[in-house]
Amino acid sequence: MSTFINFLDILKPSLLSLLPALVVIWLGYRLGMVAYFKRKEHEKIIQRYLETGIDLISFNIDHALSVFRENWAHSLRLLKEFRGTAATGLPIRKESCHEKFLKYEDNSFSITPFYKVKSIVDDDIFWEACQLLFAFVGSAYDFFENDLRLAIEAYSNNDIQIPNPKQFHDKYTEEIWRLNKESENFYVILKELQNIALHLETKPMVFRDLEGLKNSPEIKLSVAIMNNSFTNAIQFNEKESEIKDEEDSKT
Repeated sequence: MSTFINFLDILKPSLLSLLPALVVIWLGYRLGMVAYFKRKEHEKIIQRYLETGIDLISFNIDHALSVFRENWAHSLRLLKEFRGTAATGLPIRKESCHEKFLKYEDNSFSITPFYKVKSIVDDDIFWEACQLLFAFVGSAYDFFENDLRLAIEAYSNNDIQIPNPKQFHDKYTEEIWRLNKESENFYVILKELQNIALHLETKPMVFRDLEGLKNSPEIKLSVAIMNNSFTNAIQFNEKESEIKDEEDSKT
């Protein structure tokens, strides 16, 4: 027994000298584990709020705007051909009149991603702005397809007369460019969604940090820009809906 105690007495200085190193190793391990779990939690936040939230909304916005851009370009081509043929007295090609405009299909549209964005920004502005966008794209389609194209098709079939083709061309061209100008406003939604996405990607966070995101300067700025860009249009649209509902109730 005394031999063993003597052996421990011999080892004690060595063990004491190793203690700081063991503490450092233990602390490094603990810190590494904490960092690992924080990283995994951040990855879950990215997947839940970015990949299945912001990215899905951005995809639908981009798709809707691409439908409008294609229709806008097609309308200019159709008007250009109408102007050229009307000036020379030649008939417009039937295939040009029969080529219909694209209709935005919202099959992939989902409400859930907007709830995820609202839980971050604590505001409905992205949902309301997107409703304006989808209504705009639908209204523009109606103009392109049911007004412009059908008018030119009826003209080419000699079903209607257009006494002043230049005036017709100029009037529709003015409206087409007005729609294009209006469409540019909706790119703000994409820009601010990407700003929020960048904030989520680059700032390490865990789930308990999400509640305070709405108070961060970056998020507050994006919400302010969105409200400044769309609040008046949203209020006008709501007023128009109320008036229409009142008129419908009277009839």
